[in-house]
Amino acid sequence: MKLGRRQRCAICGAAHKSKPVSTEEIGCESCSSTWRAQAICRAILCGLGYPEDANIRFINNDLSRVGLGISDDWRLARALSPLFAYTNSFLHQFPVVDICSPPQQAIGKFEFISCSDVLEHTPPPRSAALMGLYQMLKPTGFTVISVPLRKGFQFAEFYPELTTWRHENDSVNWVDKDGHEHVDRDPEFHGGEGLTLAFRQWTEEKLIEELKAVGFSEIISRPIPSQFNFGRTICIVIARK
Repeated sequence: MKLGRRQRCAICGAAHKSKPVSTEEIGCESCSSTWRAQAICRAILCGLGYPEDANIRFINNDLSRVGLGISDDWRLARALSPLFAYTNSFLHQFPVVDICSPPQQAIGKFEFISCSDVLEHTPPPRSAALMGLYQMLKPTGFTVISVPLRKGFQFAEFYPELTTWRHENDSVNWVDKDGHEHVDRDPEFHGGEGLTLAFRQWTEEKLIEELKAVGFSEIISRPIPSQFNFGRTICIVIARK
């Protein structure tokens, strides 16, 4: 997943010479895709068996390959839709898929699922979202996951054993399983639409551990390279059922 000087954009195939500075930086002048969206696209293609340097412009469409996006970037969704039987889903608008409680018709349906910067936003328990991804895959399916990481941070569950919560006056009021009430006056929200409250800070090691716990047997993890070693980065995980 090298995104170096001679790399072509994984989404539109255009050549670019820049290197990623941050994952949300626009990495392609042609399609305006971010480095994160490009990395997810390249990981999906690798999971489907295409060469790592495959140019998406020359991939023949194959509607026998069924995929699902979990609130994917629109540029990524636009690139995948003509190639595969791919649907981009959302939690806050149609088509709705809640990975913590997937619909019955989605169980065992997909060869691949992309889940980019979502798992930090799923309410406890953490295993519900991971199991939902696992259940929606075909027996040989795989999911491509990205989670944000910050250098030097350890895994943290911000609202342990949470049962209910509400956002009010820039604070998060929440109740744990014992009925104790708590107030977080400095909650972490990320950009975008839908549920943007961060419930946890993942580490790569913790994510891989919990993916294995729900049944994923083959896991490949690769960081997106960056010119800088500080701030927000992400890891890309390909987990096969």
